[in-house]
Amino acid sequence: MRGNDMRIVLDYRGNFLCVLTESETPHGSGRVTLVREWCAGRRADEAGVRTLIGRPVTEADSAEGIYVDEDGNGFS
Repeated sequence: MRGNDMRIVLDYRGNFLCVLTESETPHGSGRVTLVREWCAGRRADEAGVRTLIGRPVTEADSAEGIYVDEDGNGFS
């Protein structure tokens, strides 16, 4: 990631399929801090969602927390 780039992918955390947003924030003297934010979606078994982990998604509706992947599948 560079500058204000943001990466949004599916991830698995605490028994939930989540949307992980990663961004960099300037932190003095030219340093940056990686900021990660997880938004829990649905409860899932890791084995059942393993193929989804790392898949990039795009925010479709920020008010409702809906994201879509490149195949048009929706996640919230």
